[in-house]
Amino acid sequence: NQQVSNKTLKLSYTAVSIKENQTSSFKLYPNPTQNHLTIDYNLNDIKNINIIDQLGNIIHEIQSPRKTINISQLKKGIYYIMLMNKNNELISNRFVKK
Repeated sequence: NQQVSNKTLKLSYTAVSIKENQTSSFKLYPNPTQNHLTIDYNLNDIKNINIIDQLGNIIHEIQSPRKTINISQLKKGIYYIMLMNKNNELISNRFVKK
């Protein structure tokens, strides 16, 4: 005698647009870098900037966008910069901290 139970799992999520390395993307330099990272993107179009580690954790949140970011406090590794623009689109790019 085997008993079978039926369970329903309801999932809800919010979809966001993520663009990586497309024409609307941005450049980061120098890459790899040790202390400072420069973002080549129109600052007037940026709402906020997040630095994210490889596990998806937000390491640093910047509410006042600026072209140059001090990353000297980060450990060596690969990170992602996520920009949220005025249209609430997320645009990402990767950089290496030496």
